[in-house]
Amino acid sequence: MAWRVEEMRQQVTPGKPVPLLVARKNEPPSGRCVSCGEPVPPDNLGRCGLCVAAAVWVLQEVRQRP
Repeated sequence: MAWRVEEMRQQVTPGKPVPLLVARKNEPPSGRCVSCGEPVPPDNLGRCGLCVAAAVWVLQEVRQRP
């Protein structure tokens, strides 16, 4: 998960709105995580569990900033 957090962290600019955080910049094929491109179950909403956890981590960091 660490590389996902690092990639997403780099997309956040202090004082600006937080963009859609993604682990990889390329567009994944259908049925894969919209963030990293890894396969996801058919009932998934578009992100794998590791990318969800990484995005939450980065968003929590942003909320804790002064």
